[in-house]
Amino acid sequence: MKKKLNFIVSLILVLTISACTFIIPASSFKNDEITSSYAMLLINLDTRTVVYSTRADKQWNASYQSELMTFLLMTENVENPEDVTLTVDEDFINGLEDSDGCLKNYLGEELTLKDLSAVMLLTSGSDAAFLIADYVSNYNLPAFVKAMNTRAEKLKCKNTSFVSPGYSESKEQYTTCEDLSRIYNCLLDNELYNEIMSSPTYIPGKYGDDDDYAVTTENSILNPRSPYYFRYATGGKFAVDPAAGASLTVTTSYRDMHYLFIALRGKNEAEENVFTDARRLTTWAYLNLSDRKVIDTDQSVDKATAVSVWGKYDINLYADNSARKTLPNEYEQNKFSVKMDVPKELQLPLFKSESVGKAEILYDGERLDKVSIVPNHDEGVSLLSDVGCYGGYALAKMFPKVPGAYTEDSGEEPETEPATEAPTKAANKKKTGATEKPKETAQETVEPTGSEE
Repeated sequence: MKKKLNFIVSLILVLTISACTFIIPASSFKNDEITSSYAMLLINLDTRTVVYSTRADKQWNASYQSELMTFLLMTENVENPEDVTLTVDEDFINGLEDSDGCLKNYLGEELTLKDLSAVMLLTSGSDAAFLIADYVSNYNLPAFVKAMNTRAEKLKCKNTSFVSPGYSESKEQYTTCEDLSRIYNCLLDNELYNEIMSSPTYIPGKYGDDDDYAVTTENSILNPRSPYYFRYATGGKFAVDPAAGASLTVTTSYRDMHYLFIALRGKNEAEENVFTDARRLTTWAYLNLSDRKVIDTDQSVDKATAVSVWGKYDINLYADNSARKTLPNEYEQNKFSVKMDVPKELQLPLFKSESVGKAEILYDGERLDKVSIVPNHDEGVSLLSDVGCYGGYALAKMFPKVPGAYTEDSGEEPETEPATEAPTKAANKKKTGATEKPKETAQETVEPTGSEE
């Protein structure tokens, strides 16, 4: 029998998870594309480089984008959403202040949490969001909203506030493009999210191929039948309402390059809309930007003196993977230079990929970015790692218990950062007729043709 935990307990466990955010550097390359959205952000997901940003830190109504956080919390607190079945209670739906009718075809029917998630994500179904939150929080919606805000804080979302798991026109429900990128980043490798987004149409499993119960995405950039379809789009959420305007989060993939586009306070008109903004900016990025190693991560860029109990010796240092950047195609490699900021002496032990300093990257004399400098293997973690250092091995044989030395027989481990706990997915609920069903996955291969159409 699978173990279930109370929602509040599981929330505490969620807070121990390391944030799945990435650092947003202050990069934004100029372009001549005409756009209409008020706030936008375009990030290269391979190098974590912001290549375009306008008002990305400005607060705006979160609208239905709050449902991204609702989905994230659900997957972090329910072990197998496809196996949990809920009844779509008509009284519950009618009791919602702003019911949007997204579940009208399913009143009185049983749907899994996976089914409800598809309705919520593909159609911005607020009713589905409330039903999911009600279940996950053990029928305590205020507790769920509190968990949403706590999770946002954990992700370092500094300008985000939620008052509802779904739509709310309240001024207290707001976010920014930057904060949405932090939330969305947690979904990039989410199996269930990617499965739902793999097709523009979803039919709850119990209905087979009955199109009468099909759910079709409202995100036109993902719909092949829409004039705003973009074949390189791989997933995302669109919403529009009179108060907040249009909003869009969408990922794209082309020739092994991957981007995340986010827009708030956008337009939803025939000629000016968030879909056109996303398409123009990502196409510009694919055609005019490329990923390159600003510093060769396989070659030593500096040396430092390692200080151990046996003496001192030199070690090689390297740039970490952040030395790979997205830059305009016209950047000339010979104009890059590096300014090192690394201590002359480093106390052992040192661990592989542990940052010991920074390197400032300059282009034509102007600062471009900073990267971390790291050793490429452990140093001084065990006695044998000091072999060759002033006869360390011989000394170890002659004096195996030198005071303060770490040996594998001493029983004393070097201090390291504590391991991050994996998220515990659980939910403690009343029985709702949950049924066990085999998990199905669906994947779609995007095959770019080299043209924007």
